[in-house]
Amino acid sequence: MELLPLVAITVVAFVSTNTDSLVVLVPLLSGPEGRGALLGYYIAVFIVLVLSWGISSAADLFPGRYINLLGVFPLFMGVAGVVRLSRKKTTEEIAVPAVRGVSSMMFLTLSLSGDNFGVFIPLFADTPLRFDPVIGATAMLTGVLWGLFARRLARAETTRRHAERWGPRVVPFLLIVVGLFILADTPADVW
Repeated sequence: MELLPLVAITVVAFVSTNTDSLVVLVPLLSGPEGRGALLGYYIAVFIVLVLSWGISSAADLFPGRYINLLGVFPLFMGVAGVVRLSRKKTTEEIAVPAVRGVSSMMFLTLSLSGDNFGVFIPLFADTPLRFDPVIGATAMLTGVLWGLFARRLARAETTRRHAERWGPRVVPFLLIVVGLFILADTPADVW
């Protein structure tokens, strides 16, 4: 199996489930607690990946031919996002709470991570165990780069506005791609 498609879908999965974190992280990085916020974000990403991998281990209890059905979760999230787009409810603003320190940002990021679990649990479960380190390392590296990207956006007003404008419009389609990848019978499947 070529690793490139698995790495690519992992990056897409991460980006599509972390735009909400980006919107929250960017303003926090421009404040005095920026370094603590970034460290808290990184810790939360690590926790989400470890928990997703651990929970996906329960997939061994189910017949392999049903694991692909977990792709319904990110697919549903993507379709729901497209429906929201069609109703023009994408201008909702996320209120950024006051965050002080590493633990506050970690818990804030974890509170935004429901979609991450909904995507990474099926992705880990649908992939042979020997490829789980590839998913984990790729997602963690993407998380580090995402945090650095957020810090860069915090310093560039125009770029930040574009990310806030286009992010909600692109994410539903990325989630649909991830869901279809998990649902499809690919070489990355366990069975």
